[in-house]
Parts: sequence; structure tokens; C-alpha cells
Amino acid sequence: LGGPHRGGTTLLWRLIGLHASVSSFGTRLPTDFSEGSFLQTVLPTFGVGDDDATCMRSGRVKRMAGVGRYALSPAAHLTEDSPLNTAANRRKLLAQWSVHWDLTKRHLLEKTPTNMLTSRLLQSLLGPKITFLFITRHPLAVALAERRQASCGRE
Repeated sequence: LGGPHRGGTTLLWRLIGLHASVSSFGTRLPTDFSEGSFLQTVLPTFGVGDDDATCMRSGRVKRMAGVGRYALSPAAHLTEDSPLNTAANRRKLLAQWSVHWDLTKRHLLEKTPTNMLTSRLLQSLLGPKITFLFITRHPLAVALAERRQASCGRE
């Protein structure tokens, strides 16, 4: 499950997770709504949760990572051609996520908003039977929600 932060992913994740045949990571874990990106060490988090990630642009320090910014970096768009696409990383990712799922369930749900940038890599790592669901919200609503949550004096 993926989509922009504050774009409806958590609501959809909670609703889908209510179905009896679905196992999701659950809210009892000490992470940001149990997003899969924080429960593994294979894929980058693109600065989400790291307020110190910055880069220089036009002589001023600008954030190119973190919520609302990560998609601006070409390096964040991971595909099947990524050096992360290895059999070892597949095994590692599945091992790290599997401990959080009920593997007796037919459907395993993982929600990370940044999946919208890594879906091609994830498809290649996890196989052809993987299905993605992306949700979107009007960009103005997302921008206003992000503005309310803004930190570090972002513009």
C-alpha cells in the first residue's frame, strides 16, 4: 500500500487490515503506524523520520528528503535495475517483515507511503504475485495537511 504521506494511506491500511484474511503489521509496534520501511534494513527510508537530511540548492540549504520532499530526489526512484535487487536482499526483507505478519493469513499487507517510488524494485524482489494499491488525495489537501505537521521551519 502506498501514496503520499497524509494522503489517506493509514485510513485505507486500517480498513483493509480489518478483513479476516489480511495480516498487517498492526499498531502495537513502536514505529510510525508500523510502516514497513521502519521494520527492515534493506530499503532506504529517504529521510522520513530524519530531520537532518539536507542538500544545497541555490546557495541555501533545502531539504531533499523526509516527508513531502523525498520524491524530488531522482535517487529515490528505485527500479528493478537497482543494486538493491539481489536474492540476498529478498531473503533479508522477507525475513524482517515476516516476523510481524501472521503467515497463516492469505493476504499480507505492508503500508509505506514511499512504496510509490519503490514499487518496481519491490515487484522485482518479491515476485510477480505481489499487488500494489496506491491511494491519492487532492494535492491541495495533502499540502495543507503537511503544512500543519511541518517542522524544522520548513517553508
